[in-house]
Amino acid sequence: QVRNAMSVPLDNVWELSAVQDGVIRERNPRVQGFPLRELGFVRVQPSTTLAGVVDNTVTVQMRSQRPLTRGANILVVAPLGFVFDPDSTSTSFPNPPKVQLQEDSTIRFRMSQQDFLAPNTYLYVSMRVRNPDMTPLPNFWYFYLQSQYMEHIDLRKYFNGFAITHKMLYCQVYPNIVPWNLGTWNDVSLLFVTKYPIFTVEAVYQDLLPASVGKTPTWMLSLVAPSGFTFPTENKYSDRCSAFQRWGGKDSYEQLPELSLGSIKCTVMTARSVAIEVPISLINETRYSFRINATAAAKREDIALQEPWRLTVLESSQILHLGESASPLLGQYYEAEWFYAGAPSSSPSASARLL
Repeated sequence: QVRNAMSVPLDNVWELSAVQDGVIRERNPRVQGFPLRELGFVRVQPSTTLAGVVDNTVTVQMRSQRPLTRGANILVVAPLGFVFDPDSTSTSFPNPPKVQLQEDSTIRFRMSQQDFLAPNTYLYVSMRVRNPDMTPLPNFWYFYLQSQYMEHIDLRKYFNGFAITHKMLYCQVYPNIVPWNLGTWNDVSLLFVTKYPIFTVEAVYQDLLPASVGKTPTWMLSLVAPSGFTFPTENKYSDRCSAFQRWGGKDSYEQLPELSLGSIKCTVMTARSVAIEVPISLINETRYSFRINATAAAKREDIALQEPWRLTVLESSQILHLGESASPLLGQYYEAEWFYAGAPSSSPSASARLL
């Protein structure tokens, strides 16, 4: 007989050995273990993942197969570095619970004596959180449901958290043909500088779940243009970006890494968004660029010039870096900004000098 653990271990494996006369004849150290009953559904949804922000709202949704009795406790434990604000919370309960901050990253909700939650009923708790400056390691969240007498009801441990996103130090959309007239296409360069190196094995999001350890990193760039700009394809039978090049044409910026011919793929996802799959690089670099064709609408009122161009660096679907650039000027001769001197830019923009 075996007494089960309170929760599924992080590495849920058993070791089996066949012993004869004190000698191990056969051994298997990685036998997959069986699951245990725990919170069947958990979701952690932040309003922002930017590093260091003080007004992030994290909403935790969960569902238990067991009832939550009157006066039950919901304990949320975040990774080290997060700081909860007990004065700014909300829940799905009819009556407001008592909120207690036990530690900076641990918060407790005590249900009202008038509230009761039936089994398999969804609930949520929401709180204001200050994000850490870096992605915590390990990055696990813990959730405990307890009775008013601190008796175990349900739990979920080792829930993988979200990566912390860093703002790019510089991001600029540079038109290579001026003026860029309405209703015409242009050869556009994207020049960007990240806070930390990207496209390397060392820079990947550290997911410590056993199923994710040793995975092959997948890097991707996502570019979204404002309304009124579109990205053409090579032809009507292809979804590849038109005139894509992995270098933006400025000497102070590196080209996107390429292991072999065609290892970089630029795909038009929607009319105004593209995704670029980038292979692993061995060079620790933060300054990169690329070029792509873009078309402006024929009417100025159809273009949202006040909206920025957004460039996102993702690794295994986790947003690691985020940059914004104002739209290039249309219908004017000007010298667009492209050089980054090294000092952090307080508000990246397409500042230009009219000729």
